Amino acid sequence: LGTFALEGYGEGTMTVSGNEEGEGAVQQRSKDGENIVVSTTADSEPLDFTIEVPKQKLTVNVTFNNAIEDNDVAYQDMKAVISGGDLTEDITINFGTDETNENETVLEDNVYSFTQELTRGTKYTVTVSGAGYRTTSYGVTMSTDKTLNFWNNAKDEAEVVEVGNDTSAKEVTFLAGDIVKDNNINIYDLSAVVSYFGLTGLDAMNDNYEDYVKYDLNRDGKIDSKDVAYVLVSWDK
Repeated sequence: LGTFALEGYGEGTMTVSGNEEGEGAVQQRSKDGENIVVSTTADSEPLDFTIEVPKQKLTVNVTFNNAIEDNDVAYQDMKAVISGGDLTEDITINFGTDETNENETVLEDNVYSFTQELTRGTKYTVTVSGAGYRTTSYGVTMSTDKTLNFWNNAKDEAEVVEVGNDTSAKEVTFLAGDIVKDNNINIYDLSAVVSYFGLTGLDAMNDNYEDYVKYDLNRDGKIDSKDVAYVLVSWDK
């Protein structure tokens, strides 16, 4: 009497055959405690099997402690991308509201949040980016269900990106105000906002989102003192 175990995942077929003398190798026994053989066959019928790929859930939260407003995907111009691992193509989650876009998430309580099933034991990279914001990336191995947190302000004390992993602690991640993308928020970013100060109305920006949205850090449809303030609170980070 033996036990046959399969590891891994995928589809296949297996059979059990008798010995060289043709004696039976497969027995069906009773479940009444007597362990009585109720049938014996020399060979089993082919048995098709499918072992599903084990999955774990990855939850990503992007919190806007410096509050923003929600717009359509094109104007919001923010997204999270899951890449690497066993993916044949990146998974892109757009932030904002767009009825024609399947992979989008709306702002609730100043948080964009989504959950994605991924293969257990596999490492992926999560990248969060947006116009006028510092791009941040984090590698996570899906040994269990995981939660990642990103934020758009500078923390007074470091906080973990990966819940339960103290080594992932950071003060800044998806930081507002890195407009010129030089990894240092300073006079160049402030000058960029001031140069478009006073521009108002989404309609005025609709034709050239890429030219204006990166200065509208709180995505309220106008470039004003609030956007200047977002640069100043992130100053020198």
